[in-house]
Amino acid sequence: IYLGGTELAEVNLNAITMPAKSNYGLYLDASTDYGVEENYFTGSGATNPIGQTGIVINDNGTSNNSIYRNAFTDIAYGIKAQNSNGNTTSGIFFKCNTFDENKYDIAVTSGGIKKDQGQCVFENVSTPAGNVFTDNLTTSTLQFAANSGVDEIIYHHHNDASAATAPFYEPYEFSSSIISLDECLEDYNALESCPVDFSDGGGSRLVNSGPRGVVDYNLNSKEIKDTLSQFLADIERNKLIRNYLDSEQIAELSTFLSADSSSRAASLNAVIAMKQGNYEAASSNIQLIDENINSEALGYSNELYSIVNELTQDTLSWFDMNAEQLEKIKLLSTINNRIGVVAKLILEEISSVPYEEPLEEIIIESFVDNKENSGITREVTIQIYPHPVGSQSTLQISLSQPSQNSKCFIFNLLGQEMLTFDLFNEHNNFNINNNMLPSGVFIAVIYDGNKFVDSFKFIVGE
Repeated sequence: IYLGGTELAEVNLNAITMPAKSNYGLYLDASTDYGVEENYFTGSGATNPIGQTGIVINDNGTSNNSIYRNAFTDIAYGIKAQNSNGNTTSGIFFKCNTFDENKYDIAVTSGGIKKDQGQCVFENVSTPAGNVFTDNLTTSTLQFAANSGVDEIIYHHHNDASAATAPFYEPYEFSSSIISLDECLEDYNALESCPVDFSDGGGSRLVNSGPRGVVDYNLNSKEIKDTLSQFLADIERNKLIRNYLDSEQIAELSTFLSADSSSRAASLNAVIAMKQGNYEAASSNIQLIDENINSEALGYSNELYSIVNELTQDTLSWFDMNAEQLEKIKLLSTINNRIGVVAKLILEEISSVPYEEPLEEIIIESFVDNKENSGITREVTIQIYPHPVGSQSTLQISLSQPSQNSKCFIFNLLGQEMLTFDLFNEHNNFNINNNMLPSGVFIAVIYDGNKFVDSFKFIVGE
């Protein structure tokens, strides 16, 4: 499933099994205000050379969003966040997900996510993050990984008194230079820590006067820290807005948004006005987007909505843009955030300019193991230079404590083995060129005997 440039989408109650050659189960590209709950993602093996991902979150901006009560099994990456997805006060939050037999349960490859993943609030069991990680006593899982340069993350988790036994509420193998842990006093309670939104197996529909799962978030502000209270308010507000749209209660939605001065509200009011043929009101709301100083970080653009309003008023499509409008879209496409991705998707639709959704990797593993060997660091460094591979490149692999059975296998995207290198030393250098491999994308996979160690993708040029 690919969702590009969407707002207020819902992906709930799905069982997604990824074939061996698929890259991901769900890709949220430049999307926001979504609901992603109760989905089950099953991959084709954590060591599948494709490097599959359950959910990819790319450039979703700094609006508050959550990935809630999903399950990820037998995948290279359970959840992968890349580029701008949060800051110190808001952004994507991974809550109450379950991971099993993955290479990485949660990975942040670039940019950032919401800094505080959960909170510790006295006697409130629902505020810690509540994720249950892979049992890495039997696997080589890095439960919470982040590349160098990623923004600081604080993971607030339930009390994990039995540190060496499952279930793991605390990530015991994680990128300690980026991620710090905060253990709450509260114990995990499945019913109260991670309540089910869909009790009867149905979707998020009306129950009496409000949608299932929506709480009175104003009451929470009395007992929860301000930042967490705002986060919960945003999530529940998004649920309510999605419900109004789903049930076509436009008048009720307009009333609900009337007291909201956010860019989100302004953009929705603009869209509602366009659908009602009130283009002057749409233009007024579009100007409100520009007045919100956080609009760009959140991923809203008054220029983009202005073009939409002009085209809608003249009953035109993206294909009918004039030269000035097209140049504005091209300029927006150069911005490295959610707005830029949306503009790239528009250009792909109307022209031959291809847009290929990015898939980043965890590059260097340097992490803390908090189990029996607390404090021991494992390191694998893999580099190819120059890259893409040309007439003469060097594959450099540094592997701590190699054995006589340590090897690097090169696979193509069909899973066919192309080359093999023995890793007898801690530091290994190999010549590689485009005579040895045809042009395309390849995956280097490192094994120590039958034990998977690491993998990464690279490109061979013409």
